[in-house]
Amino acid sequence: MKFVNRKQELNILQEEYEKENSFVVLYGRRRVGKTTLIQKFIEGKKAFYFFADKQNERMQIRRFQQQMAQYFQDDLLRKLEIYDWESIFDYFLQKIGDEKIIFVIDEFPYLCMGNKGFSSVFQRIYDEKLLKKI
Repeated sequence: MKFVNRKQELNILQEEYEKENSFVVLYGRRRVGKTTLIQKFIEGKKAFYFFADKQNERMQIRRFQQQMAQYFQDDLLRKLEIYDWESIFDYFLQKIGDEKIIFVIDEFPYLCMGNKGFSSVFQRIYDEKLLKKI
């Protein structure tokens, strides 16, 4: 997709990025360039990007785990058996420590299709664990 006329959106994302901590939800109609905007914004920045799909929850967790193992170059993580989102997010938070990182879940609703309670699990992890780090 050609990237044009998104300076205002990039500036807003940059302002959020420059804050000590920030949580951004980007949403809108399909096929308007949200993914391209995100990918353009994270260029040259430390960022973990996960593109969810319509697979079942177990496969989503496995894909997330493998992508995370590749990102952190973590052979142990590649071999671990992880069955729930809380465990994988705990591992992720442990790996990043105090480091500033952009964390992207693209197509978030697909994760909710695999587990109807995913959004509440994610909110609890954010409230109980991530907010304590920042």
